[in-house]
Amino acid sequence: MANNALNTFRWCSDFSVDIVELDDDHQVLFELLNHLQATIKSGEASALPMIIDDLLQYTIYHFRHEEDMMESCHYPFYENHKLVHRMLENQLKDFVKNPEFRGDINAAVWFMGFFEDWLKDHIEGMDKNYSDCVHNYEMGVKHE
Repeated sequence: MANNALNTFRWCSDFSVDIVELDDDHQVLFELLNHLQATIKSGEASALPMIIDDLLQYTIYHFRHEEDMMESCHYPFYENHKLVHRMLENQLKDFVKNPEFRGDINAAVWFMGFFEDWLKDHIEGMDKNYSDCVHNYEMGVKHE
């Protein structure tokens, strides 16, 4: 295992989208990654499928939560954002379904690194873009 793949995932204000509910969701995803990391470090390969499945299920929950907010405020890039979510979901589901990777420590390290990179890039890139739209909607500002 590469040492750099086993750094703790820390939430910081750089990841904030300025929407408490969604920041909370993102923080849970970081916590789940830390749980996965701790399991990898402990070598408990038999626990990996359940932990990775928990991460997948929470990711799907979060995506729907985020998408509901974007749709409600008529975010103009909603469909594209939703498509990006589905693409990741499909990748994660393919990983989880593959029997070769279930309980494989090296595969879990790869999965963890892939998901961490994707999540950080996605939050700092696409997610921050909907913040103004959601805030304006909550304040009653109409977008056409």
